[in-house]
Amino acid sequence: VAGALFDLGVSSMQLDQEERGFSYRGNAPLDMRMDPDGPLTAAELLNTYDAKAIARVLREYGEERFAGKIASAVLRERETEPFTDSARLVELLERTVGPESLAVSEVLLKRCAAWTSLGRTDEALELGHRALALREHALGPEHPEVGMALAELAEARWYRSEFAEAERLSLRSIEVLERALGPEHPGLVSALNTLATTRIPLGWKPVDLLPLLERALRLMEASGGADSSDSAVLTHNIAATMARAGRVQEAGRLLAEATSRLERKLGREHP
Repeated sequence: VAGALFDLGVSSMQLDQEERGFSYRGNAPLDMRMDPDGPLTAAELLNTYDAKAIARVLREYGEERFAGKIASAVLRERETEPFTDSARLVELLERTVGPESLAVSEVLLKRCAAWTSLGRTDEALELGHRALALREHALGPEHPEVGMALAELAEARWYRSEFAEAERLSLRSIEVLERALGPEHPGLVSALNTLATTRIPLGWKPVDLLPLLERALRLMEASGGADSSDSAVLTHNIAATMARAGRVQEAGRLLAEATSRLERKLGREHP
Protein backbone atom coordinates (compact mmCIF):
# COMPACT_ATOMS: atom_id res chain seq x y z
CA VAL A 1 0.00 0.00 0.00
CA ALA A 2 1.55 3.28 -1.10
CA GLY A 3 -0.85 5.44 0.90
CA ALA A 4 -4.32 5.84 2.33
CA LEU A 5 -6.97 8.53 1.96
CA PHE A 6 -9.40 9.15 4.81
CA ASP A 7 -12.58 11.22 4.47
CA LEU A 8 -12.97 12.62 7.99
CA GLY A 9 -15.76 15.04 7.15
CA VAL A 10 -15.76 18.68 8.25
CA SER A 11 -15.13 20.36 11.58
CA SER A 12 -17.48 22.81 13.28
CA MET A 13 -14.42 25.00 13.89
CA GLN A 14 -14.30 25.53 10.11
CA LEU A 15 -18.01 26.16 9.68
CA ASP A 16 -18.29 28.65 12.55
CA GLN A 17 -15.80 31.13 11.05
CA GLU A 18 -18.16 33.88 9.95
CA GLU A 19 -15.90 35.15 7.17
CA ARG A 20 -16.22 31.75 5.48
CA GLY A 21 -19.94 32.42 4.98
CA PHE A 22 -21.26 29.15 6.44
CA SER A 23 -22.66 30.60 9.66
CA TYR A 24 -25.99 32.40 9.98
CA ARG A 25 -24.99 33.81 13.39
CA GLY A 26 -24.12 37.15 11.82
CA ASN A 27 -24.22 38.82 8.43
CA ALA A 28 -21.29 37.60 6.33
CA PRO A 29 -20.29 37.34 2.65
CA LEU A 30 -21.96 34.43 0.87
CA ASP A 31 -18.77 32.45 0.31
CA MET A 32 -19.28 28.87 1.62
CA ARG A 33 -16.27 27.43 -0.24
CA MET A 34 -14.67 24.49 1.55
CA ASP A 35 -11.52 25.36 -0.43
CA PRO A 36 -11.04 29.15 -0.07
CA ASP A 37 -9.10 29.12 -3.34
CA GLY A 38 -11.93 27.41 -5.23
CA PRO A 39 -13.53 29.21 -8.17
CA LEU A 40 -17.22 29.21 -7.17
CA THR A 41 -18.77 30.99 -4.17
CA ALA A 42 -22.33 30.53 -2.92
CA ALA A 43 -23.14 34.05 -4.10
CA GLU A 44 -22.00 33.24 -7.64
CA LEU A 45 -24.04 30.04 -7.61
CA LEU A 46 -27.20 31.85 -6.50
CA ASN A 47 -26.66 34.67 -8.99
CA THR A 48 -25.80 32.58 -12.09
CA TYR A 49 -27.37 29.09 -11.85
CA ASP A 50 -30.82 28.49 -13.29
CA ALA A 51 -33.71 27.37 -11.08
CA LYS A 52 -33.31 23.69 -11.94
CA ALA A 53 -29.61 23.66 -11.00
CA ILE A 54 -30.17 25.56 -7.73
CA ALA A 55 -32.98 23.19 -6.77
CA ARG A 56 -30.76 20.18 -7.48
CA VAL A 57 -28.01 21.52 -5.20
CA LEU A 58 -30.46 22.19 -2.37
CA ARG A 59 -32.19 18.83 -2.77
CA GLU A 60 -29.15 16.59 -3.19
CA TYR A 61 -26.73 18.28 -0.80
CA GLY A 62 -29.08 19.91 1.70
CA GLU A 63 -31.94 17.38 1.86
CA GLU A 64 -34.25 20.37 1.40
CA ARG A 65 -37.77 19.31 0.49
CA PHE A 66 -38.73 22.89 -0.52
CA ALA A 67 -35.80 23.09 -2.95
CA GLY A 68 -37.90 24.02 -5.99
CA LYS A 69 -39.79 26.71 -4.12
CA ILE A 70 -36.59 28.24 -2.77
CA ALA A 71 -34.90 28.15 -6.19
CA SER A 72 -37.80 30.01 -7.81
CA ALA A 73 -37.70 32.64 -5.07
CA VAL A 74 -33.94 33.09 -5.56
CA LEU A 75 -34.40 33.80 -9.26
CA ARG A 76 -37.11 36.40 -8.55
CA GLU A 77 -35.04 38.04 -5.82
CA ARG A 78 -31.80 38.31 -7.80
CA GLU A 79 -33.59 40.25 -10.58
CA THR A 80 -33.79 43.13 -8.09
CA GLU A 81 -30.22 42.86 -6.81
CA PRO A 82 -27.55 40.13 -6.82
CA PHE A 83 -26.99 38.13 -3.62
CA THR A 84 -23.90 39.14 -1.65
CA ASP A 85 -24.47 38.36 2.05
CA SER A 86 -26.01 35.72 4.29
CA ALA A 87 -28.57 37.99 5.99
CA ARG A 88 -30.47 38.49 2.74
CA LEU A 89 -30.51 34.74 2.07
CA VAL A 90 -31.82 34.06 5.59
CA GLU A 91 -34.58 36.62 5.13
CA LEU A 92 -35.51 35.02 1.80
CA LEU A 93 -35.70 31.53 3.35
CA GLU A 94 -37.89 32.67 6.23
CA ARG A 95 -40.18 34.59 3.89
CA THR A 96 -40.40 31.81 1.30
CA VAL A 97 -40.78 28.57 3.25
CA GLY A 98 -41.72 29.82 6.70
CA PRO A 99 -41.15 27.57 9.70
CA GLU A 100 -41.12 24.24 7.83
CA SER A 101 -37.69 24.17 6.19
CA LEU A 102 -34.52 22.42 7.32
CA ALA A 103 -32.66 25.53 6.21
CA VAL A 104 -34.77 27.56 8.64
CA SER A 105 -33.97 25.07 11.42
CA GLU A 106 -30.27 25.74 10.83
CA VAL A 107 -30.87 29.47 11.14
CA LEU A 108 -32.84 28.98 14.35
CA LEU A 109 -30.16 26.77 15.90
CA LYS A 110 -27.37 29.24 15.10
CA ARG A 111 -29.37 32.01 16.71
CA CYS A 112 -30.05 29.74 19.69
CA ALA A 113 -26.28 29.36 20.18
CA ALA A 114 -25.77 33.12 19.89
CA TRP A 115 -28.46 33.93 22.47
CA THR A 116 -27.08 31.28 24.83
CA SER A 117 -23.60 32.78 24.68
CA LEU A 118 -25.12 36.18 25.53
CA GLY A 119 -27.04 34.75 28.49
CA ARG A 120 -30.46 35.36 26.87
CA THR A 121 -31.64 31.82 27.52
CA ASP A 122 -35.38 32.43 27.17
CA GLU A 123 -34.91 33.41 23.53
CA ALA A 124 -32.34 30.64 23.04
CA LEU A 125 -34.66 27.91 24.32
CA GLU A 126 -37.59 29.12 22.23
CA LEU A 127 -35.51 29.02 19.04
CA GLY A 128 -33.81 25.76 19.99
CA HIS A 129 -37.08 23.93 20.60
CA ARG A 130 -38.48 25.20 17.29
CA ALA A 131 -35.35 23.93 15.49
CA LEU A 132 -35.58 20.56 17.25
CA ALA A 133 -39.25 20.14 16.30
CA LEU A 134 -38.50 20.97 12.65
CA ARG A 135 -35.67 18.46 12.46
CA GLU A 136 -37.58 15.68 14.18
CA HIS A 137 -40.52 16.23 11.82
CA ALA A 138 -38.40 16.38 8.65
CA LEU A 139 -35.68 13.84 9.46
CA GLY A 140 -36.98 11.60 12.25
CA PRO A 141 -35.92 11.48 15.91
CA GLU A 142 -32.74 9.44 15.30
CA HIS A 143 -31.08 11.69 12.71
CA PRO A 144 -27.70 13.19 13.73
CA GLU A 145 -29.01 16.70 13.06
CA VAL A 146 -31.55 16.05 15.83
CA GLY A 147 -28.68 15.05 18.11
CA MET A 148 -26.91 18.34 17.38
CA ALA A 149 -30.06 20.30 18.25
CA LEU A 150 -30.40 18.40 21.54
CA ALA A 151 -26.80 19.30 22.43
CA GLU A 152 -27.49 23.00 21.80
CA LEU A 153 -30.59 22.86 24.01
CA ALA A 154 -28.61 21.10 26.76
CA GLU A 155 -26.10 23.94 26.82
CA ALA A 156 -28.88 26.53 27.08
CA ARG A 157 -30.38 24.61 30.02
CA TRP A 158 -26.96 24.51 31.67
CA TYR A 159 -26.68 28.30 31.41
CA ARG A 160 -30.04 28.52 33.24
CA SER A 161 -28.72 26.20 36.01
CA GLU A 162 -31.38 23.63 35.06
CA PHE A 163 -28.85 20.86 35.50
CA ALA A 164 -31.13 17.81 35.61
CA GLU A 165 -32.76 18.78 32.30
CA ALA A 166 -29.37 19.62 30.79
CA GLU A 167 -28.14 16.15 31.80
CA ARG A 168 -31.19 14.48 30.24
CA LEU A 169 -30.79 16.37 26.95
CA SER A 170 -27.04 15.69 26.83
CA LEU A 171 -27.55 11.96 27.35
CA ARG A 172 -30.20 11.87 24.64
CA SER A 173 -27.93 13.81 22.27
CA ILE A 174 -25.04 11.41 22.86
CA GLU A 175 -27.33 8.42 22.34
CA VAL A 176 -28.59 9.74 19.00
CA LEU A 177 -25.17 10.81 17.73
CA GLU A 178 -23.41 7.59 18.72
CA ARG A 179 -26.03 5.50 16.92
CA ALA A 180 -25.99 7.67 13.81
CA LEU A 181 -22.31 8.61 13.53
CA GLY A 182 -20.39 6.22 15.77
CA PRO A 183 -18.65 6.76 19.14
CA GLU A 184 -15.58 8.49 17.64
CA HIS A 185 -17.30 11.33 15.78
CA PRO A 186 -16.28 14.91 16.76
CA GLY A 187 -19.94 15.92 16.76
CA LEU A 188 -20.11 14.38 20.23
CA VAL A 189 -17.74 16.93 21.78
CA SER A 190 -20.33 19.53 22.81
CA ALA A 191 -22.71 17.02 24.39
CA LEU A 192 -19.89 15.25 26.29
CA ASN A 193 -18.57 18.52 27.66
CA THR A 194 -22.03 19.74 28.70
CA LEU A 195 -22.82 16.39 30.34
CA ALA A 196 -19.64 16.49 32.43
CA THR A 197 -20.02 20.12 33.54
CA THR A 198 -23.71 19.53 34.30
CA ARG A 199 -22.96 16.61 36.59
CA ILE A 200 -20.63 18.62 38.86
CA PRO A 201 -23.50 20.54 40.54
CA LEU A 202 -25.56 17.33 40.54
CA GLY A 203 -23.07 15.84 43.00
CA TRP A 204 -20.90 13.61 40.81
CA LYS A 205 -17.31 13.09 41.95
CA PRO A 206 -14.78 14.90 39.73
CA VAL A 207 -12.77 11.71 39.23
CA ASP A 208 -15.85 10.07 37.66
CA LEU A 209 -16.26 12.94 35.18
CA LEU A 210 -12.73 12.98 33.80
CA PRO A 211 -13.34 10.14 31.28
CA LEU A 212 -16.12 12.20 29.64
CA LEU A 213 -13.97 15.33 29.34
CA GLU A 214 -10.87 13.45 28.22
CA ARG A 215 -12.91 11.67 25.55
CA ALA A 216 -14.29 15.02 24.34
CA LEU A 217 -10.80 16.51 24.10
CA ARG A 218 -9.48 13.45 22.26
CA LEU A 219 -12.27 13.69 19.68
CA MET A 220 -11.70 17.40 19.22
CA GLU A 221 -7.96 16.96 18.75
CA ALA A 222 -8.53 14.11 16.29
CA SER A 223 -10.72 16.42 14.19
CA GLY A 224 -7.92 19.00 13.94
CA GLY A 225 -9.19 21.37 16.63
CA ALA A 226 -6.35 21.05 19.15
CA ASP A 227 -5.32 24.70 18.78
CA SER A 228 -8.81 26.21 18.71
CA SER A 229 -10.41 28.42 21.35
CA ASP A 230 -13.02 25.70 21.92
CA SER A 231 -10.21 23.28 22.72
CA ALA A 232 -8.74 25.78 25.17
CA VAL A 233 -12.07 26.03 27.00
CA LEU A 234 -12.41 22.26 27.09
CA THR A 235 -8.84 21.88 28.34
CA HIS A 236 -9.59 24.36 31.13
CA ASN A 237 -12.63 22.30 32.16
CA ILE A 238 -10.55 19.14 32.26
CA ALA A 239 -7.78 20.81 34.27
CA ALA A 240 -10.26 22.26 36.78
CA THR A 241 -11.88 18.83 37.21
CA MET A 242 -8.46 17.21 37.62
CA ALA A 243 -7.59 19.72 40.33
CA ARG A 244 -10.83 18.96 42.17
CA ALA A 245 -9.94 15.27 41.95
CA GLY A 246 -6.57 15.93 43.58
CA ARG A 247 -4.47 15.67 40.41
CA VAL A 248 -3.11 19.22 40.74
CA GLN A 249 0.28 18.74 39.07
CA GLU A 250 -1.28 16.99 36.09
CA ALA A 251 -3.86 19.79 35.80
CA GLY A 252 -1.12 22.42 35.76
CA ARG A 253 0.83 20.57 33.08
CA LEU A 254 -2.28 20.26 30.90
CA LEU A 255 -3.01 23.99 31.14
CA ALA A 256 0.61 24.85 30.34
CA GLU A 257 0.54 22.68 27.21
CA ALA A 258 -2.74 24.20 26.02
CA THR A 259 -1.47 27.74 26.66
CA SER A 260 1.71 27.01 24.73
CA ARG A 261 -0.27 25.74 21.72
CA LEU A 262 -2.48 28.84 21.68
CA GLU A 263 0.51 31.17 22.01
CA ARG A 264 2.17 29.52 19.02
CA LYS A 265 -0.97 29.91 16.96
CA LEU A 266 -2.28 33.34 18.12
CA GLY A 267 0.68 35.08 19.69
CA ARG A 268 1.43 35.89 23.32
CA GLU A 269 -0.61 39.10 23.33
CA HIS A 270 -3.85 37.64 21.98
CA PRO A 271 -6.78 38.01 24.43
